[in-house]
Amino acid sequence: MLLNGARGPVVGRVTMDLVMVEVRDGRATVGDVATLVGEADGLSNTLDQFASWSETIPHELLAGLGPRLPRIYR
Repeated sequence: MLLNGARGPVVGRVTMDLVMVEVRDGRATVGDVATLVGEADGLSNTLDQFASWSETIPHELLAGLGPRLPRIYR
């Protein structure tokens, strides 16, 4: 997860629509944007990287994004 110019590792299991990310040094506050796939602050996570870390394929990840997940198109 990309958060305020740093990568925060996912901690524990990913549930239906909840992900816990390790945050150190108080670098996150309520309302900060966390980027799962994409670019932020000069860092990037590609869908292929994310699939590799998850030991799956990119299509399976995209198919798992349900309608409750807000979308922001830029």
